[in-house]
Amino acid sequence: MLENRKLLVTVTVIAIVGVLSLVAYSTTLGQLEIAIGDIDMSHDGLVVVTIGTITDSRALSDGGASLTISDFNTSSSIGVYVPSDAVPTGEGANLVFGTLVRVTGTVSMYLESPEIGVAKPGDIVILSGPGNSSFELATVMRSVQLFDGMEITTDGQIMDMEVLSSSGNLTGTSFRLRQQSENQTYYLECICFDRDLVALHDEWDSVRITGTISYYENSGCWRMVVEVVFPI
Repeated sequence: MLENRKLLVTVTVIAIVGVLSLVAYSTTLGQLEIAIGDIDMSHDGLVVVTIGTITDSRALSDGGASLTISDFNTSSSIGVYVPSDAVPTGEGANLVFGTLVRVTGTVSMYLESPEIGVAKPGDIVILSGPGNSSFELATVMRSVQLFDGMEITTDGQIMDMEVLSSSGNLTGTSFRLRQQSENQTYYLECICFDRDLVALHDEWDSVRITGTISYYENSGCWRMVVEVVFPI
């Protein structure tokens, strides 16, 4: 009789452990943690968790929002649909450009591309607010369009400096920032207004710069308007 009770207890414990394991397994399956660049049509209908920086944010007429979040390291982006009742509220909850967020939502196909739809405010967690971020120049130039309008810090070697003037008055200095990475060389066109950098730096000096990147149609290139230059 005692042996039967021991057997019953053992079987019960095993059954409980098995149920808990299945619950944990099903929960894991229910929310797949995945990088933005790995989300594709095979995830249609699945709930995923991913992290990215808001690179586009548009308010919708119904009170919701349409976002684009990006992973700069892999040059990948995905759209996020936020219905009005799922928009985060409270102090510091603004879904603005440059905000790092963790998104939980269901993948669906929109215009043949995957999109994430969230269901409640807690599905979007703000990890850090907008502000200056530091990136390798190689990372920036591999996906420069994702940085359009963003203030960033990067470093490299300063070269091709040219002092700019108008009617004999100093207007600034143009230069290129150069960095080598993985046997490739990357360049970023830069301009620093109201300063003569030639008087402060030599060609090929290593510097760290902070500024805002934009595309200039008249010159057909991406350029940073530099606010800060530090020697390194």
